[in-house]
Amino acid sequence: MEFGLPRKHKVPPITWTILAFLLLIALAVTPVRYKGEVNLIFLSLRLFFALVVAVVGIRAYWRYWHHGESGPGPRKSLLYRWRRWMLDEE
Repeated sequence: MEFGLPRKHKVPPITWTILAFLLLIALAVTPVRYKGEVNLIFLSLRLFFALVVAVVGIRAYWRYWHHGESGPGPRKSLLYRWRRWMLDEE
């Protein structure tokens, strides 16, 4: 049994794009009294995603320089699994 990302029910990228635009439009019509809270939410999300990207990047950098290209299980790394999931590779 493999504990990876699901492959059977993939959502097309155009669907995610449409949902993102609908979310932005919904937030654009937010009443003025809630603009500060919405801005705070976006700022928090941006900082969170920047932190996640930094941690993943530093982790890959550390593994590359301290374990070489063929470090302990390169096929099981997070970036490799994401790549296989995105490209639907087996």
